[in-house]
Amino acid sequence: MVQMKILLLLALLFLSGCNEKPVENITLQAVVQAFDSNTLPLTKSENADYFVLNGQSPEKYAVNGNPLYIYVFASEEDAKKGLEDFFNQTENLNMVIPQIFAAKNVLIFYLSSEPRTDPFSERDEKILSIVNSISVKE
Repeated sequence: MVQMKILLLLALLFLSGCNEKPVENITLQAVVQAFDSNTLPLTKSENADYFVLNGQSPEKYAVNGNPLYIYVFASEEDAKKGLEDFFNQTENLNMVIPQIFAAKNVLIFYLSSEPRTDPFSERDEKILSIVNSISVKE
């Protein structure tokens, strides 16, 4: 009787593990579409190259006349490693500090003209709202 209960419990655990919804990554197309649908269209740009993060080069755009770099990673974990890579590469550089936005497997770097000391404070509210909406949708 105990063995039957254990087998039933194991079967239930196995079946519940099979029902997990796979994590859906955000695509570049979804990011661009989110900006467009929120009346903040992105313009493909020939901006100077930016950092290669965790082996990933960014797609280059402009918004409001400022550079915006979009990194689409294979996973959320890769995006976290990309952010760590950015901080490692820039720790000794004297550079313009970007506004950084993260949504699952995507990192967005926005270079605005305002001086800043922290990449995560006083970010552009419209871009932040768009990035937050992408995180929730996908």
